[in-house]
Amino acid sequence: VVPDFSSNNKIELIANVLENRNADKIREAGYGIPSDSSIRRLGWIDYLEIDGEVKLTVNDPSSNFEKMLVLFSTVEDGKEVNGSFFLEWNVITDYEVVEKDKTRKKVKLTDSQEKELLQKVQKELNQFLDKMKEKLGR
Repeated sequence: VVPDFSSNNKIELIANVLENRNADKIREAGYGIPSDSSIRRLGWIDYLEIDGEVKLTVNDPSSNFEKMLVLFSTVEDGKEVNGSFFLEWNVITDYEVVEKDKTRKKVKLTDSQEKELLQKVQKELNQFLDKMKEKLGR
């Protein structure tokens, strides 16, 4: 079953792409997902890796399609920033900076940094959905 790409609920749409066993098409488009044996064991794709402007690992959305956990890695002011947040298209929490000695330190991003990061994440997820729409034939 091909997901309904006209849906405005992008979290639900990502969940549908991941649960509709589109592993070959997702890999063909250049995205990272678990091994076939892991997918068979679980019955669905439990995470998606996107290596774009921001490196993302998107965990399978919650069963109610209201939010999904996003892990990210990017570079801000010459430092690698790793963090996570629940994406409801407007909520970001839990940032960490990885120092040169590999120690981790919690940081608070400014509103503008947070907005910029959220825009980058949304852009990457939208590009993923556009590619999947193309690959899945709708």
